[in-house]
Amino acid sequence: MQMFLDDPVFTVDDQPHTWADVVHAATLRGDWDALESLVREELACLAHAAAAGDAVDRDAVDEAARRFRYDRDLITAAETERWLEQWGLTPAGWMAWVRRSVARSLYTSELAALVSRHPVAQAAIDQVVLVDAVCHGQLARFARTLAERAAAAAALAAAPDDTAVDGAATDPGTGERDAAPVDSGRRAIPGLRSDPGRLATLRELDRAHARFLERVRSTAALGAIVSAHRLDWIRLTCRVLEFSDEPAALEAALCVRDDGEPVERVADLAHAPLRQVRFHLDEVDGALRHRMFSAGPGELVGPVAENGGFRLYEIVGKEVPEENDALVRARATDVALRRAVAVELERRVRWLSPSYATA
Repeated sequence: MQMFLDDPVFTVDDQPHTWADVVHAATLRGDWDALESLVREELACLAHAAAAGDAVDRDAVDEAARRFRYDRDLITAAETERWLEQWGLTPAGWMAWVRRSVARSLYTSELAALVSRHPVAQAAIDQVVLVDAVCHGQLARFARTLAERAAAAAALAAAPDDTAVDGAATDPGTGERDAAPVDSGRRAIPGLRSDPGRLATLRELDRAHARFLERVRSTAALGAIVSAHRLDWIRLTCRVLEFSDEPAALEAALCVRDDGEPVERVADLAHAPLRQVRFHLDEVDGALRHRMFSAGPGELVGPVAENGGFRLYEIVGKEVPEENDALVRARATDVALRRAVAVELERRVRWLSPSYATA
């Protein structure tokens, strides 16, 4: 399936970048090592299942394959076959990946032990790692990461040193990872040609990307970003009571609301864990966010069904975001970085195969 690696996946200001560039760049950053670790876990779990006589459930494999197709709008068998063909995958190779993934999901709490117990040869990893890269969506994410770096480097080259980067004070539409370049020293996958000049260019893209981010940090209008997020970034301090079933949570809520019992006493009587947490309003989903926003200090929110149990939240305090708060400034800086990269990505990158880029 390596035949597509020499194909261009995107251009930046008419400069083409291939899938081979994507793989090399991921290897230089160390991201490819993490992918290989995932493959190693999958193969170790398969070996363990075989040794223990645990058959990987066929219904679970079929359901995982169905979910995979549904997530990618591959409704018919013909659409699935075309998708596989464009990546150089066979139906058998894809189903083998599905089975590996399901096997790994059976032993998530034992992965380190199983990897130690069932060593996996590098050759076995090399044989399937590209399949995993495609099917897990990692290759597409690696392509976007490289496109972001190439676009940032092009913007840096085009703008004078004292020019502010476009979009630095606007809300982001896409994510961007702020990470220093890493050179893992790893070799590329077998059969992938390695051009020293091209590798040097990829390393320089990482360095230019880091300089681009530093320029954004120095020019971003953080006050405007904080103002735009004044409601979303309200920080709440809450005491949380946790229950395994809803009736117990409802009874505890009545004790607090109707009988005026303090949450500490209710927690003691119910033998329920009580802990204090802090979070921002935008970290809460949907209707709960509205309830948290409306509740004042001392009020109780819940019961809320979460993580297989039920929780009561007592609002202890609320803090409106201020620009001089270090945590708020860090959030605003992250917004500025992500927005600036997204602007350059939209402006400079042309995807040559959208279906590849959204795998």
